[in-house]
Amino acid sequence: MNVDVIEAFEITYTEHFLFFFFPKERKKYRYMLDVKVSVSIVNVSEIQHEKQIQKNALPEFIKYKIRQFRQVK
Repeated sequence: MNVDVIEAFEITYTEHFLFFFFPKERKKYRYMLDVKVSVSIVNVSEIQHEKQIQKNALPEFIKYKIRQFRQVK
């Protein structure tokens, strides 16, 4: 298995209880990785899938691009 880090972000923000009291510094971490694994055979018919139906939803890659665009501003 091979893992390469493409992007690594640390997002720091301060939150307050009732908007004024008890300031608390919070951190979020975001990573984009390139993971390479070796798989010889995967029998998809033996995997139990959880089915989800999304109505009026944007595809995930479009949501990701919108979030990236908003972070640039």
